[in-house]
Amino acid sequence: MRRLEERVAALESRPPAAPPAQTKGATADVIALEERLAAVEQRLMAGEGEAPAAGAGAPAAAPDARLDERRGRRERLRDVTNQYRDRLAAIRQETNDPLARQQAVREALQWYRDSRRAVLAGEEPEPLDSVRR
Repeated sequence: MRRLEERVAALESRPPAAPPAQTKGATADVIALEERLAAVEQRLMAGEGEAPAAGAGAPAAAPDARLDERRGRRERLRDVTNQYRDRLAAIRQETNDPLARQQAVREALQWYRDSRRAVLAGEEPEPLDSVRR
């Protein structure tokens, strides 16, 4: 896997062999990237039976810890989103006055944004009860 990453990095760092003359801008970049990807995929398929590179034994603990951290963060974000949706549903059912409903939705939206920022920064979000009902 490490060897493959090194090859991809080497391919990405070198300029394309012959830039297409008839294409311009982003189209030329997309074509060049597709060609590089096809070359890497061919090499990967050709080297499928190779033994793993030296030092490519068991995965390190750090990636697992980061993966667990990301999973936990996604779970907290899901909880915040569910709380926000529940709050919006409650606002729709409880509030008949359009101005009061609009204000309540704004406050809930501000709480939602602040909570997402807190979770992404690794902090605990403010409880939903702090938003005026």
